[in-house]
Amino acid sequence: HHIVSDGWSVDVFLNEIESLYSGDKLEPLDIQYRDFALWQRKYLQGDILDKQLSYWKQKLSEFETLELPIDNVRPAKISYKGGDKHIKFDRELSDNLRGYAKARGYSLYSVLLGVFYVFLNKYTNQEDIVVGAPIANRHYSQLQNLIGFFVNSVALRQLVNPDSSFNSLTKDVHNDLIQVQKYQDIPFEKIVGELNIDKNLSRHPIFQVMFGVQSFGKNKSNFFDLVTKDIEYSVAKYDLSCFIDDSQNELIVSFNYATSLFRE
Repeated sequence: HHIVSDGWSVDVFLNEIESLYSGDKLEPLDIQYRDFALWQRKYLQGDILDKQLSYWKQKLSEFETLELPIDNVRPAKISYKGGDKHIKFDRELSDNLRGYAKARGYSLYSVLLGVFYVFLNKYTNQEDIVVGAPIANRHYSQLQNLIGFFVNSVALRQLVNPDSSFNSLTKDVHNDLIQVQKYQDIPFEKIVGELNIDKNLSRHPIFQVMFGVQSFGKNKSNFFDLVTKDIEYSVAKYDLSCFIDDSQNELIVSFNYATSLFRE
């Protein structure tokens, strides 16, 4: 559960179990999760806190609420019941996407996020688009092998001009992601509180759509397959979530959607 761990932690946990079953000893950890929690509380104060809050207030000033076309009337309160659809890109398309990113010096994440912005622009006719994205928040080496809840959500905002080239959009997305990483330490809940957003029980604050590219289990063994086989959750945390698995040769796209809003 997210009260104690995140997706990254699952890889750490399974790798440690496999090592122990193989008779290997685990390396002692430099710090514990409580050390990180204490550091975070002390770090996010004074000028550093003010600078981070100022960045997010400016970035999200007068943002637009994304209005996806839905199949049902939006309920008065979020139900959290969800469904999933999985799509596998073939090897050629997957390789072409990776090649496009590499040739231009972008990350695959930037290219796929650019595609997702275009996707949302086409379906909403909105050019000012805000989506949520999980960030691992493990940019210090001592945190790499810790089990705990480090992941933070960030709001990514992009203006999509239908008249500009996709390469121009991807360049903007790439540069924006570099900036966002400098201000990723502040908890998303703190930003929501500072923006004084009116509470709406039918929607999440700031963004209703989540996007991510993940490579969990990239070096997975048969043991990983054994303990994670057929895990499915009939829950939707947001209106729509799109997560792309980059751990195999073929990219796998998973859409998670609120069944109260969308038909399969």
